[in-house]
Amino acid sequence: MKLRLIIESGSLAGQQFELEQGSIQLGRSAESQIRFDFHGDPGVSTKHAVITAQDHNFRLIDERSTNGTLINGTATRDGFLNDGDVIRLGPNGPQIRIAIESDQPVEEKTAIFKAPEFPPPPPPAPVPQPEIASQPQIPQQPLFQPQASGFSLQHFTQTREGQRTLMGCAVSVTVGGFLLLIVMAMMVEQLGFFPALVGAVVAFIPAPLYLLALLLIDRFDPEPGWAIAASFAWGGLVAILVSMVLNTTFGSAIGQIAGERQGDALTTIISAPIFEEGSKGIFVLLLLLFLRKEFDGIVDGIFYASVIALGFATFENILYYGRQYLDYGIGGLAQNFFTRGILSPFSHALFTSMTGLGCGVARETHNKTLKMLAPPAGYVLAMILHGFWNAIATATRGLGYYIAYAMVWVPLFIIFVCGVIAVVRREQKIIKRMLAPQVDQGVITQDQYDIVTSLRKRMSWIFSVMNNARVMNARRRFLRFTTKLAFGYWHMELAARENSHTISSNLVSEYQNEVRRLQPLI
Repeated sequence: MKLRLIIESGSLAGQQFELEQGSIQLGRSAESQIRFDFHGDPGVSTKHAVITAQDHNFRLIDERSTNGTLINGTATRDGFLNDGDVIRLGPNGPQIRIAIESDQPVEEKTAIFKAPEFPPPPPPAPVPQPEIASQPQIPQQPLFQPQASGFSLQHFTQTREGQRTLMGCAVSVTVGGFLLLIVMAMMVEQLGFFPALVGAVVAFIPAPLYLLALLLIDRFDPEPGWAIAASFAWGGLVAILVSMVLNTTFGSAIGQIAGERQGDALTTIISAPIFEEGSKGIFVLLLLLFLRKEFDGIVDGIFYASVIALGFATFENILYYGRQYLDYGIGGLAQNFFTRGILSPFSHALFTSMTGLGCGVARETHNKTLKMLAPPAGYVLAMILHGFWNAIATATRGLGYYIAYAMVWVPLFIIFVCGVIAVVRREQKIIKRMLAPQVDQGVITQDQYDIVTSLRKRMSWIFSVMNNARVMNARRRFLRFTTKLAFGYWHMELAARENSHTISSNLVSEYQNEVRRLQPLI
């Protein structure tokens, strides 16, 4: 018997290899008989798989590769090969077609063990409803089951998990409400009830507009509403409360030593950047550590940091607006609103985004040194920008402030906006590149690919079914999980380059199953 391996894609495309007896190694190591290029096939592991001739059969064994090995679309760790089988080294890796020449029929055998790392793509012809339960690598029950509501993530189909979710929401609302009462009580104590109420109204009215601008950053991979709400609440309640207490304590201590005026200046320039950026940035770090499924990279880091900063600035503005109203009436309030609400609503977002940038870099990289240093480096940069802004605001008055604003902060804001546009476009390119193989494998159609990778088509696709809430919800979820699938494969690619591991290896199966489940609902 003779086995011929025909390389159909990848760095060795067009080449053929034969095996009659013994074994043949596939990988990127120097010992591999079929050696793939590191740069051309980054998803192939150093020692990816081995094919062995035994007992008139050919057996493929995956050697604990990072991205797994698929036979005819099914992730396999140990299985026998038949004539016409297609091997793929990783979900987006090189494709190899098997041809077996034999004088006697090859005994078909089922795989000894099939792993659930990657879901099989659907057959080339579209099917009305994928039969997830019949896939051999999914034990007993399908991971997702259709429901009348069109919402079926596993943790919502399990009563215990649903109860935990409800319990978590109840605890969050209770704690958030308690913190809100404390923050508002402190503001009322400083300003009085009516000035605090006026400050709150003026601060919160433009907040939805600022949030809408931030949502444009998150246009291709929208974060869940509860995560956005939690970020805003952290900035407006936890971070503001911690900063108020620590800044007041620092200012009182310095004031006793250097005098009240010096104490106020040092609090503004030194204490505020340290404690405020620290209290805001810690939540970005917590999201990075404990919400990696919703934290994919630099864009998410900037977005979460900006939402936290918006919550902080909104509650902080209550104090500023209320104090101006108390001291100078409507005229003073209007002037302060123009300065803080019109000219510089982006200031806190700009500062804290540096911490978000550092956390985003840490999420993307598999370099251990960079992963450790990027978040604190971002925090230091956030403190520097915050302190510089406060120093200029403290040292300048009247026309001098506006001149400094035009010369320093307008250019910084333009650089910030250009940087955000660049990383969002980079995100779009990643989605396009990682979803292209999913079209070839039949997971999504070409039309769906065009929709997912275009903001204009995404919006029109959703708005076209606004009169049908069920279909609209299914389409929104389809866009979300298709994008998550793209980022899952991207993180696997990054991990493969460093011979590392990523949580995304365990998630792409979940994402792909949900994409296929939603196909007949959209």
